[in-house]
Amino acid sequence: MSGIAVEHRRPETAEEMKIRDAVESDLPAIIKIYNAAVATRVATAQLEQVTLKDRRGWLKEHSADRHPFWVLEMDRQIAGWLTLKPFLPRCAYRGTAEVSVYVDEKFRRRGVGRTLLGEAIARAPSLQIRAMVGLIFRSTFEFKLLPGRRRDERRRRDRR
Repeated sequence: MSGIAVEHRRPETAEEMKIRDAVESDLPAIIKIYNAAVATRVATAQLEQVTLKDRRGWLKEHSADRHPFWVLEMDRQIAGWLTLKPFLPRCAYRGTAEVSVYVDEKFRRRGVGRTLLGEAIARAPSLQIRAMVGLIFRSTFEFKLLPGRRRDERRRRDRR
């Protein structure tokens, strides 16, 4: 099976979400979302902004039937994207993929990441993926788990 075009609708908001394979014309929006993450240093270890020239081959590194590169559209805009890529070259990891998810700031907290991950999990068997690995930076993890805590409370806890 190659390619994907799946529509989702969040019942609580009736917002329509469409997941599809990324195409070259999506690269400017994909790069904009990625560079926003680079600037905050929260979701990537990349230290410098990337350009269209730097990432021209990005889509070629992915295949729709094994390690896809998907975008999620809302309001006719790319709200986020997800990639699956080989985790490690060792045979034991053949069925393992590294997952990356990035969401445009103006679409956060609207289920974009959850929808993309849900689709990846649902499609994993057809992609011959048995396990997914994601790198989560501590600041991202704390932000998600402890949104009401102040920074100094976290520091005290970390010293224990």
